[in-house]
Amino acid sequence: MKSFKYLALAGIVAAFGATQASAWSGDLVKCNPTGPPVGLDVTFKKGLSCKDSTNKIGLKAKVKDGLGLNGCVGNVNAPWAEWQAGKFEKLAPADVANLGQAEVSLKGVTFGSCNFSGSDTSAGASAAGAVTFFNAAGDTKIKGAKLKFFGTVSGDAATYSADASGLITKGLGVGGNISIQVGIDLAAPENGAVLLCNTGGSCQDPNDPNDLGNLNPVTILKITTDNGLADSQLLISRGEPDPNDPNDDYDALP
Repeated sequence: MKSFKYLALAGIVAAFGATQASAWSGDLVKCNPTGPPVGLDVTFKKGLSCKDSTNKIGLKAKVKDGLGLNGCVGNVNAPWAEWQAGKFEKLAPADVANLGQAEVSLKGVTFGSCNFSGSDTSAGASAAGAVTFFNAAGDTKIKGAKLKFFGTVSGDAATYSADASGLITKGLGVGGNISIQVGIDLAAPENGAVLLCNTGGSCQDPNDPNDLGNLNPVTILKITTDNGLADSQLLISRGEPDPNDPNDDYDALP
């Protein structure tokens, strides 16, 4: 009976220690794209219009095509070795400093219209996504540095950006938060109709005199890592509910 009590006590202590270890809060990876702007396409099928409708949404930002998000930095101060030993992470602590580029893919379903701020549901989407990290040169995948997430995608009229945020369900940072923000390309002619929808203009296709307000469906939204208004970034964090709140006690990356 005594040995059973000791074993039970040891189990409680071990569980408490694991809980304390998992309570670490901070940023794991940040990507702040640098250099010339990178253009990306968000696709909609059957196409966004003035009226609420459902659409399939897709995004592929492949490193081999030169479309990866660069400027990625891993937080070497996070307890990677402890997480690897506990099988929470496959990323080796020595490889954290080698993170450099991120490849992003996303698929989901939208409901709403081309007006991002027209209602709570405007152009909102539920989506599943994946991120794979490469080295700075983009020629080598970092072992154990990939993840899957599920979350929401929306357009932000204030910064003219496309934003995705959600929960990491598998891989690097599992159980943590992911946030991605990329600006809408203000100079792309393909975005003229969408921008018109979001600047108080008529909901008409400016290139179609026969359009009386239905707006020919927008099948591609051109986004960019630099539109002069939105600070593009990818942020992976653990422990706090809102990784974009400066009042949260997130550890700054070195």
